Amino acid sequence: MTGTLQFTGEEFFSDSSGPALSEESLPFQTSIWKILKKQVRLYTMGESSSLPQETVKELFASICFLIDLGAAPKGKEQPLQMEKDNAEELFERGKKRAEWEVLIGKRLWKTACMSAPKIPDRSLFDTLQGIGVFWKKYDVRFFAHQIPCFIDYQLMNPVSESLSGICYLNEYLHCLLIENRFLLHFDVEHMQKLLQIIQPDYQELLINLTEPVMMQATGLSLLKKEPYGLDFSFQDQEQLQLYLQPLSEKEMRQVLSDAVLWLCRSLKIEGSDDRAYFLKAAQDAFPRLSAACCAKELQNLFPHIA
Repeated sequence: MTGTLQFTGEEFFSDSSGPALSEESLPFQTSIWKILKKQVRLYTMGESSSLPQETVKELFASICFLIDLGAAPKGKEQPLQMEKDNAEELFERGKKRAEWEVLIGKRLWKTACMSAPKIPDRSLFDTLQGIGVFWKKYDVRFFAHQIPCFIDYQLMNPVSESLSGICYLNEYLHCLLIENRFLLHFDVEHMQKLLQIIQPDYQELLINLTEPVMMQATGLSLLKKEPYGLDFSFQDQEQLQLYLQPLSEKEMRQVLSDAVLWLCRSLKIEGSDDRAYFLKAAQDAFPRLSAACCAKELQNLFPHIA
């Protein structure tokens, strides 16, 4: 059963487990309290001074999200300075920034829908459809930190859980577009053959489509072979085993990174974000590559699909 929170201001400043507040930061904290009181009046249209505790917490979380957003210029890390910054100014700036991010997000989403691979995959289709609902439900005014849609499709590199609201969604879409652009380099039939070998019922599962394609293409790049066919012959598997087996962990990680960069050059992938994204994914996959090489079972990681 949820309680109702009456507003005295003490609820947010009396937590003895948190850091002690300096005298210099008290005006900033007081400003946040004023913002919260204003938000409550707006939310209830002035009809009530009490709300369920969960609602108050959500309103407060939204305020914090918008203040953080207002404090950090796009693409830069800027810590909040409570002794110098004005909370109300940052809050208003954060709202404008969030509204601008929504416009950016809509463009990213439309591009993601148009560039999605022509591969039947329920989680990707449902996720893109669900994001379409986000634009109708997202509430910058009161709940800017929330993500009012389901995101089931798994990215190759998960988005940081430290992000919230439109910031999380836009980063998700940015990463999804990187993956979509990559898959456009390959024939749909070849990709489907590879996916069916790895996971026959992949269409109904919560799996990432890009990771197996990238790994197969990277494996071919380790051998300096063209990646478009996505097929590993038995000779290729043997050759790769002989190449990787004597390498140390440091050496294997290095040749893996070199192969990703070679692959990006082959596919004319020039964006620094795209390259960094695939380098990270390859390094995350290193333990599987190392284990398959030690067990002499590279065919499980780089299957023959023809």
